[in-house]
Amino acid sequence: MRIGIIGAGFAGLTTAYRLAQAGAQVTVFEASPQVGGLAQGFSQDRWDWPLERFYHHIFSNDSAIIRLSRQVGWPPIFYRPTTAIFFHGRMYPFDTPAHLLSFPHLPYSAKVRMGVVLSFLKLSPLWRPLESISAHEFLTQNMGKEGYQLIWEPLLQAKFGERYREVSAAWFWARIHKRTPSLGYFRRGFQGLADQIRDSIRHMGGRFMMNSPVHSIKRRNTRLSIETETEAVNFDRVLVTSSTELFLRMVRGLTPIEREQFVKLPMLDALVVVLVLHKPLMKHIYWLNITDKDFPFVVMVEHTNMVDPEHYNGQRIIYLGNYLPQDHPFFNLTHSEILKLAVKQLRTIRPDFQELGIVDSFVHRGRGAQPVSPLNYSKHVPPLTTPIPNLFLANMIQVYPWDRGTNYAVDLGERAARAMLQ
Repeated sequence: MRIGIIGAGFAGLTTAYRLAQAGAQVTVFEASPQVGGLAQGFSQDRWDWPLERFYHHIFSNDSAIIRLSRQVGWPPIFYRPTTAIFFHGRMYPFDTPAHLLSFPHLPYSAKVRMGVVLSFLKLSPLWRPLESISAHEFLTQNMGKEGYQLIWEPLLQAKFGERYREVSAAWFWARIHKRTPSLGYFRRGFQGLADQIRDSIRHMGGRFMMNSPVHSIKRRNTRLSIETETEAVNFDRVLVTSSTELFLRMVRGLTPIEREQFVKLPMLDALVVVLVLHKPLMKHIYWLNITDKDFPFVVMVEHTNMVDPEHYNGQRIIYLGNYLPQDHPFFNLTHSEILKLAVKQLRTIRPDFQELGIVDSFVHRGRGAQPVSPLNYSKHVPPLTTPIPNLFLANMIQVYPWDRGTNYAVDLGERAARAMLQ
């Protein structure tokens, strides 16, 4: 059986790996020169490891990607970093019950109420009853206005902007339920794992067509033809792992009614600044959530407070990130203008920031990086199968109620492989 897979992110790589294991002839088409999708890395002279354009880690209970990584001989390394929030000009560790109880800006009763709600979400396996209520409404009712408005509402607003009231409580449940204190990373980063999966697929006879954006998918009698700029190749079955928007552009032969079943979720783009510094920025803190609405970036990640800076020539790696609508004015700014915004924020947090020494800076945009999950979305999640026989679709809008991430991309790829083999 000849199978074509469009997209070499972790969903496409996983599907290709499982199908190659089952004896299928697999060809993967990828528009970029690298595998890995949104987890792709980049490198600099004298770095031993590549670095992701967008900050990445896994949790210790991310069983799908852990299982796959071990099978290909590239297991994760686990760490225990610190998560904190920046509130009223100070950093407060905020990843244990003890940290919550010691937080000085909430009365004890509000802390207990918040702790009870977070414990319930952490322990409860039930998410479906929560998808009919927004996270805003659920947390206001159960956590109380004081705790919610002080901590969680600013974080939801920062992540989803004006759409934060649309997000279902099932999404919030997933964020709390899956979180673990232990975080995992891979040797040579996520690019190292993606490359290892690619090499394993090639070892089993799979092919990769890099720098090959797909223009269209057409039916040819009982087969499907993937057409690029230079060639058209026929397959028995085809999987598309790109966005739904790109899928609808590629596919020929869908009626207007058939096209309507592919729900287009509101999507936010990621804007991430990567700074390379001579000296560390935050003492021991890996992840810092920003509650100040006036700051341009809502999260700061000091990658080298988890991963040894020796892999990056002893330099320190800082991410500043935000999720923004695709028409946000920040996307019209130049590299230097965005860098000025980042430096201004960092000077507020560390007045002596300039002494840390900026070695280099990078700005990355991830299109369609964050879906906005509305109420009762489980009723509208598109199936893996499509109206065209032997054509399948698998992308991040199908991992609900989970948020986007490499573990869920791997799980989706596993499901796609099973569906295609049936």
